[in-house]
Amino acid sequence: MSIYRVKLHLSGAGGHFWGSPVLDSPTIQRSLTGLIAHSVGENSWGQTEVDITLRRPDHLQAANEVLNLVQRCGYSVVNGEVSKLVSDAVAGAVVAGLGTGSVAGGITESPAVGLVAGVLGAIAGGLAAGQARRVEVVYQLRRNWDGGWQLVPIGPPQSTGGLAVA
Repeated sequence: MSIYRVKLHLSGAGGHFWGSPVLDSPTIQRSLTGLIAHSVGENSWGQTEVDITLRRPDHLQAANEVLNLVQRCGYSVVNGEVSKLVSDAVAGAVVAGLGTGSVAGGITESPAVGLVAGVLGAIAGGLAAGQARRVEVVYQLRRNWDGGWQLVPIGPPQSTGGLAVA
């Protein structure tokens, strides 16, 4: 299972129909399992933006589930992106462990203190870095000629340095 962030720009499809769910926080939580984070808001052009982070086996399943949800709520998709996020927990643990152990061992001149400090630093670094997620690849939603959607890999984002927090 991987973590995907699906960000869509929507437009209303002629109003809310009786019997269809309202696109709000409780509906998202009820409809999507493996949900990590989500938000629904409006941008400066009056489009509704949905930003959902969830665990799925692949980017197609993540996109399809969110697309189906917003369409059931009476919205049409203008455009969107699907980002695959990876955790930096292992890298954070190694860097923090080596840094903390080296500094503590150097200050006290005791290998035992350096070892204990390194283990504690690795645990703290792993926990802290496990919360941060790095964007591995970004897929852009593009319309097919038949009206369906195609997910085209466009690479990691360059403007944000590839970092996202879930």
